Amino acid sequence: MTQGYHIEQLKDDPILIVSYKLPIPSAVLDMFNEITACTAEILDAHEGKMYRINDFSDFGEQRFFSQAIQGLAEEAKGIPGTSSDPRVIPVFVGISPDVELIVKAVKQEQYGGWDQLPLFATLDEAVAAIRELIAKNRQEDGRASRSAA
Repeated sequence: MTQGYHIEQLKDDPILIVSYKLPIPSAVLDMFNEITACTAEILDAHEGKMYRINDFSDFGEQRFFSQAIQGLAEEAKGIPGTSSDPRVIPVFVGISPDVELIVKAVKQEQYGGWDQLPLFATLDEAVAAIRELIAKNRQEDGRASRSAA
């Protein structure tokens, strides 16, 4: 296994955390392929959409865009397990200027053309915001079910 990441599925929520770790492996595409395969396997066992938090907290202010750009083209192809998989709702975490560059890049058509892509400074903020959104959606679904009955 290539180093450079850790994947965790939160037990009671449709949230998958992909934490990118230092040092960045030299085989960046191999790392992205491993993450994609693992994510696809988790998604195949899950019903519905899942939030995928791409967590770059470990990088602090460190620059890494030249390595990340290698994986962005793959992420935009709609391959199962990537952030462009229709079952995935991508979210980004980090304070490095390069995380902001990634978010701006994936808004471009060649890297996916996502118009809304949340960026949070911390993992805790991202998880809290997602859980709040999930709870809100469950309440709205409950209201819709009652009014349809």
